Amino acid sequence: MTIEFFAFLLSCVSALIAVVAIYRSHVANQIALESNKITKHYNLRPMRLDACNLVKDFAEYCTKYNTMFVQKMVSGTRELMDRRDSFMNEFQAFGPLGMHEIEVKANELANGAVRLQRALDRTRGSDPRPLDSEYESLEDNIHAIVDWFAEEKNSLSSLCATYLDDA
Repeated sequence: MTIEFFAFLLSCVSALIAVVAIYRSHVANQIALESNKITKHYNLRPMRLDACNLVKDFAEYCTKYNTMFVQKMVSGTRELMDRRDSFMNEFQAFGPLGMHEIEVKANELANGAVRLQRALDRTRGSDPRPLDSEYESLEDNIHAIVDWFAEEKNSLSSLCATYLDDA
């Protein structure tokens, strides 16, 4: 056995060890990716559930607001706008949750609350015309807005379920 043969044998063993190390690092990388998916699942799901419940609660509050307004359980529409502002602040506090459709729905609900507020303010004002020209009375317009909130609340369950299944 010559020294050249021994050097060749040693370099072959070193190359084999390098190939095994590359393979093991690839396996470790795959395990780390799977671990990150599991961590994301368990960390993101509770926050997504809280965000969905927040949106559902706001839609339900807006659905009931007209009744509270008529029965004078609330004074004016300031409470609706305060609740809208706190809803948007709480929703934005969750940060990016990867739920684009829920974020769009939250903005639509906030805009719907403004429409409801404008319509309810008109009932106390001197201009009782409906906001939308397709309705004959302001009361019909208000009931349509409230019905829209109820429909959105009902559709949120299936929309949230798709995001909660992903997490």
